[in-house]
Amino acid sequence: MKLPAFLYATRYWNTHLSAAVDIHQSRFGIQAKIDRLFTESNVYFNWVHGADSDDKHQDSHWSKALLECQPPIERATILGLADTVNTLVAQGADPLLTCQGKELFTLAA
Repeated sequence: MKLPAFLYATRYWNTHLSAAVDIHQSRFGIQAKIDRLFTESNVYFNWVHGADSDDKHQDSHWSKALLECQPPIERATILGLADTVNTLVAQGADPLLTCQGKELFTLAA
């Protein structure tokens, strides 16, 4: 897959967002957009495929099924997105899910 802007955006959006700490999220609707990334399965699925691809094996991640991908609550926890984690829990995600051999709440600490 040769979409360098897409691949860059999928891999580094959270880095840019973290660097822009002074942006008032509610004014720009950023939190709603972040939540959409994690709560809409097609959006999440496409983002994960781009974010997890590498330059040598770009096509291998595109053959994964949604159930083979890291659960949204796991990825949101690792990225430190507390508001998004709360949204996912409110929608029924399991906050006691294990990730990397640990409960998610220990990863968030």
